[in-house]
Amino acid sequence: MFALCARADIMIPNITEAAMMADLPYRDELDEDYVSALFDRIPGKNVLLTGVGFTPNQTGFALRSETGVSYHFHSKVGKSYSGTGDIFASAFCGALASGKNLMDAGKIAAFFVVSYGRNNRIAEYLRKIENNGINILVRTTDSNINEKFIAACFGLPLNSVKVVSNTAGEVLKSYSERTVPKEDA
Repeated sequence: MFALCARADIMIPNITEAAMMADLPYRDELDEDYVSALFDRIPGKNVLLTGVGFTPNQTGFALRSETGVSYHFHSKVGKSYSGTGDIFASAFCGALASGKNLMDAGKIAAFFVVSYGRNNRIAEYLRKIENNGINILVRTTDSNINEKFIAACFGLPLNSVKVVSNTAGEVLKSYSERTVPKEDA
């Protein structure tokens, strides 16, 4: 089986399958060093690892190709479903067949596996906040979430929503937690 996989143009294992192929122990908590070790031991020209995330609320994929290693992350749904790897592989192959590159095909496949929905109660609250002149700031690690998506999903004006990266959000959070000493006037 290993020899057959070594001849494949593209392999799409999940983390469990990759650990078995690489003869490494499976880990629930991933980091770039572990993903790199998996890539070092898995043969083949192009390998796309599914189920890769570096924080508890994150998942996505890592792609090793001729151009190096790339990552795509999105929010974790919270549940695991049997058959999602098959759906991912099918959508990925369809995107490749239509001329997409490996990374774009992976992103398209991720959309088939992960769906985003709107909570009507939250939408109502966000509209009330916006109607009172308050802009909405969203911090996320999900590269699929942007201002246009949130505005359309929750029925908000585009200029009332700003999405910041997790890193920028952490900086903002640290500034907002600082206390400013009060002086007598």
